Amino acid sequence: MTLILAAIGKETIWLAADRRLSARGCAPKDDGCKLMFLETKDGVGILGYAGLGETSAGMEPSEWMSNCLRGRNLTLEQSLSVIAKAMEVQMPKHLLRIPSELMAHHAIVVPAFVNEEPRLYILQLELSPDRKLKRMHFVRHRPKGGRKPPKFGLAGSGAMMLLKDKTWMRPLTRIVRAADRKQLPLHSVPRYFAQLNERVHAVDPFVGSKCIVAWRNRKKGVHKGGGNHHHLNGTTQDSDGGGFIPTIGNGTDIIAMIAPLWESMMASVKALPPGSKKLPSFEFDMDEVNARLATMPQGPDEELK
Repeated sequence: MTLILAAIGKETIWLAADRRLSARGCAPKDDGCKLMFLETKDGVGILGYAGLGETSAGMEPSEWMSNCLRGRNLTLEQSLSVIAKAMEVQMPKHLLRIPSELMAHHAIVVPAFVNEEPRLYILQLELSPDRKLKRMHFVRHRPKGGRKPPKFGLAGSGAMMLLKDKTWMRPLTRIVRAADRKQLPLHSVPRYFAQLNERVHAVDPFVGSKCIVAWRNRKKGVHKGGGNHHHLNGTTQDSDGGGFIPTIGNGTDIIAMIAPLWESMMASVKALPPGSKKLPSFEFDMDEVNARLATMPQGPDEELK
């Protein structure tokens, strides 16, 4: 149960995902990361999902998707095809944990730029009510009568509320358009996504009040590539942060590469005495960093544990 909301502009793509992980008989956790970044040789995308929040062993699908694509320098659609095929094989056994009275499915919403063209993809796996049959969808959404992609993509239990009351669509369209034209700072846009998440949270307790709002820019567009993300608690920046977002760049696990350096930097900060006004040295133990990097997997791993 979750809320995934994607918005697609001419120059930017956006995705908001709540952070609540819930399971029957367990207290909900609000530290999930239901999205990942993907950069390929022909494009960039954000993958956000609803359905399976984590496995019984504690693996989140965002980590698993990153593992699937590690070491594979593919196009964006080829990368999504890898995920779709792995979903069909790996996901059903985990969806069987979902109570029989609920729909067993997992959906991935992907706003993307492919060769500078904005697109929207949906990957969805469904099990039949008796859990004996499965059906996999991998589609690129093309609206009737035009080349432009849909403006929005939705998934999760919280999507129903936003589909019933669509008054949010026009304001969000205007905000994204203003950001695309540099009439509004990009970092001011996540607040509106967070307001929508809060609105859904007030009605649907399976959607958490904490969320992540991420965006990516068209490489040759007004903002010239890049992007960012905000962790929000309600509509304010989350003081606890939220860790790294799984990221694959042309087959390279970016987070695995930078994590040892980041941890070394944080060790320098923690080594300072309380109240110290000195700047940390940020001297890296490169032998330790290189040793850790040498032990990290280089190839793909499609097992959802």
